[in-house]
Amino acid sequence: MGRSKIDCVVVNGAVKAFEIKTSLDSPTKLAKQIADYRTVFPLLSVITAEQVAHVYDDLLRDSPVGIVVLTRNGMNTRLTEYKPVELDTSGLSVESMMRSLRKPEYSELAKMVTGEIPDVPNTLFFSACLKAVRDVPANVLHEIWANLLRRRKLRAPSAVAVEAMRPLRHICAEIDPSEDQAANLEGWLAGAVS
Repeated sequence: MGRSKIDCVVVNGAVKAFEIKTSLDSPTKLAKQIADYRTVFPLLSVITAEQVAHVYDDLLRDSPVGIVVLTRNGMNTRLTEYKPVELDTSGLSVESMMRSLRKPEYSELAKMVTGEIPDVPNTLFFSACLKAVRDVPANVLHEIWANLLRRRKLRAPSAVAVEAMRPLRHICAEIDPSEDQAANLEGWLAGAVS
């Protein structure tokens, strides 16, 4: 979103976003990150370590952004809600939501709103789709946007299921390789390791 990359997004009944701040992170970029994330995510929380939770509580006191604390007790690790997240749609941006979608998704969104897919050259296609949905209220568009995200499925689920691919799961989810591409990548990794 904007120049910020969210750490975790959970898409199920609601779309929830999480920014992770360890005890080694500085909170200096947080205000900019939150401004960027709120253009797409009305439910946003910061996950942080127990020892620095008070720092983020001070920063987010009058904000709808929630805080989740990671606590460790020996071998047990637990996430606990420290400050509840509040639904806030005031920062939603139609353009940001559109930019977060893949071409087939924003094409379908434009068709859902107007009844047709814009018939323009490829270089003008995104702009035409954006123009088609620009007047839809952001909170209404967000529901459609969320449903499009819920329908996303990986073409090759094996790309994230194999242990060798574990360090690349987030990249595989982003590039969405085919089964053949995932097998090639897995084979390359296995060859590189041996």
